[in-house]
Amino acid sequence: MTVHTHQIKDEQIKKVLHHANILNDDENFISLRIENGFCNPIYHIRISNGEQYILKVTNPLWKLLKTRNEAIVLDFLHTYTSIPVPKVISYSCTNDLIGYEYILMTYIQGIPLSDIYNSLSFEERKPYLLQLVKIYTDMINIDITSVDVNKLGCFEKIASKNGKFEAVLCPNVDSQLGPYENIYDYSCDYIQFRLPEMAKSKYSHYVSKFEAIIKLLREEQKKMIFDERVVLTHTDIAPKNIIIDPKTQTIQALIDWEWSSLMIVDQDFETMTLGEVWKGEQELMFLRECLCASFGEERMKLYEERFKNRRNMNDAVSEAMVVVAYTDWYHGREHLLDEAEKNLERDVENLFEKFHV
Repeated sequence: MTVHTHQIKDEQIKKVLHHANILNDDENFISLRIENGFCNPIYHIRISNGEQYILKVTNPLWKLLKTRNEAIVLDFLHTYTSIPVPKVISYSCTNDLIGYEYILMTYIQGIPLSDIYNSLSFEERKPYLLQLVKIYTDMINIDITSVDVNKLGCFEKIASKNGKFEAVLCPNVDSQLGPYENIYDYSCDYIQFRLPEMAKSKYSHYVSKFEAIIKLLREEQKKMIFDERVVLTHTDIAPKNIIIDPKTQTIQALIDWEWSSLMIVDQDFETMTLGEVWKGEQELMFLRECLCASFGEERMKLYEERFKNRRNMNDAVSEAMVVVAYTDWYHGREHLLDEAEKNLERDVENLFEKFHV
């Protein structure tokens, strides 16, 4: 992963606005790059007629898949569901217009929940958590399936058919591998995808152990039948991606759907029940109570059991990514790297112990 440090100029933004037919010749605009974009620069655009937009410029490390995936999912959610998301105005999966891929979308009034989350009491956080559970429940209740045997992947197309939704899947936007028929193929391929970069890092000695984990997962796969329902996942539910109105204590939008996919329920379920983005056991207990009320106890227990059975595999996928990406995550916060590396090494060693490698 590479942090996007490129800037685009107003002349490039003007081309995007003209191409979308939302800027007349007698109008002008101002743009401001905002801090919320880590991998992709984000620009807040104000046109002299009062309209406001967000321009998200895709990191050139990713080609086609990530931009298209987010634009398709946002358009689908805005058209067919009540899940609050920005409306896509236009997007480009090529560099032809401004030298980068981009998505132009409506501006959502509000602030990221992360701006105030740490200053809120538990009681003040509860309204946001309750609304988030509603959004999450609505998301995974969407009846969406793949049109072919490959059940897991990112989106090339989503179409409505007889009250249900069918998806044409494409490779994972990060690894550019897949789509997949089952979670074991996805997990093993994703770990393998990370190994060449890991071999060039200070943690090259981890490679052989991750290779051993892949072999163990392949053996486990022979005993498994993958027949469970797959769901729409966001994959990065966190306060930074939740836009709120602090005056009304309402969620205005869930943003940043670029990693979204059709996947097993574990992806976001872990965040909603164990995620480190939340503040302590009291908060996690409240989330679980809300999820139980929404799903019902039987469905909740089924999800928890499946997640528990796959926890080690999910952690292996996650830690393989962390090992190669953590330095980018701390770009601009290098003073925290020593502590981050200690935590990384602790977590990876714990993972190896679980797999006995």
